[in-house]
Amino acid sequence: MSRDPLVGDSERRINDAAERRRAERSQRNDARAKLSLRALLTAAAAERCEVVIETVAGVTRRLVIIEIGEDGFAATLRNGVVIVQRNSSLASVTTGHGFPLTATDETASDETDLGGNADFVDLIRRWIEPDTSISARSGNATFAGVLSAIGTDVIAIAATSGVLTYVSVDSLAEVSASSS
Repeated sequence: MSRDPLVGDSERRINDAAERRRAERSQRNDARAKLSLRALLTAAAAERCEVVIETVAGVTRRLVIIEIGEDGFAATLRNGVVIVQRNSSLASVTTGHGFPLTATDETASDETDLGGNADFVDLIRRWIEPDTSISARSGNATFAGVLSAIGTDVIAIAATSGVLTYVSVDSLAEVSASSS
């Protein structure tokens, strides 16, 4: 009895399609296993998509990331800018439905126009001018006033009473400035 050649071709096409689906699924799983927070933030910045972050202090913010730094990032809010310390204060990032889970450190290094080398102090210097009203969060403490100076590891905040408070940059979770 002879075999119908069309049946063999059919089986081969079905097997080939199944193999392609397995390979694609394996690639997606590999990419998800390599996902990193820095890469995710970089991808969100590259797309200029809105994300929701929650800090370890329980502060939730809806923002658009505009620059990624070595240990933090700058983002726009509806009414200003915020600089967030990534490693010590960021608890979670929520992206929109369908955001790709393929952001790895390899893809993050390709995003050269988003910064990457600036540390937290540099981000503050780039995005918040001296003599701007700010709010700086450090644990459960919030320091509000006018940014008087940005040092190498400290910022000076002048209260309306004129008293200066010097806050260690390493202790900060975020610094935000509202646009007037």
